[in-house]
Amino acid sequence: MILKNERSKDEEDVGVLLQAIFSYAKANSEQLDRSLDEAGYGKLLALANQAANEVALLHSDEGDLWDGVVWYERMAAVGDESLAAGLFANDDPDVTALVVKWLLSFCWIEFSHDGQRWSFDADELAQWDVDDETFHFHSFHGITEPTMESMLNVINRKQV
Repeated sequence: MILKNERSKDEEDVGVLLQAIFSYAKANSEQLDRSLDEAGYGKLLALANQAANEVALLHSDEGDLWDGVVWYERMAAVGDESLAAGLFANDDPDVTALVVKWLLSFCWIEFSHDGQRWSFDADELAQWDVDDETFHFHSFHGITEPTMESMLNVINRKQV
């Protein structure tokens, strides 16, 4: 995704995110009482791979405004609210939930459900209009910390 504007991960995504995890761990291992060796390099590589895949699938499509440098900087971040911090925090993180929370801090989440395209942010749920080729407001979801599961519940409840 960093190297090309596609909804699929590339090796650069995984590499940048893995380096961010290592940098975050090096800077914070003492406070977290957790080292890279304890976390396991293979485990962290698998988490970086899974997270990069989720980011590529769930981020909002930026079309011609897409910028690989911006995505590089976002994935390389090592602050306390970074994706790297969440992935290093414990042995078995919920990667999808971490990616959704991280993405919601700066963009909409896009996904497909029952053959339809949907998008949500911290407040709204939108549905893809095939004729207009754009997302249209569907509803205010009213969920404090939206997740993929909570959005699927909102959609399924509205379609009943």
